[in-house]
Amino acid sequence: MSGFWREVRARIWQKARELYLADMLRSDPLTPPPLIMPKDKELREAGYFNRAKVSILHELGASANPTDQEFVEEDRKPENLSIELAGAMNSPIRFPHFAS
Repeated sequence: MSGFWREVRARIWQKARELYLADMLRSDPLTPPPLIMPKDKELREAGYFNRAKVSILHELGASANPTDQEFVEEDRKPENLSIELAGAMNSPIRFPHFAS
């Protein structure tokens, strides 16, 4: 795993813990938050990891350079999508996804 994804994963787990604590405070604001955090497995089973993952990846997408986003959107246009398969002579054969 690259350093970038390692950092993203750490941010996801941190956000999952924050979501858990927020839910605990929301459910009973007079009770202090728990001193012992649930294990990662418990956070995942309770759905906090998935909620955090969606949130963090959305934040990363929103913070991307707008010019990079334009290139991504340009590549996703139907006329630009294709699958490259290596032929017998190592020359790529292009098959468009969408037939006109």
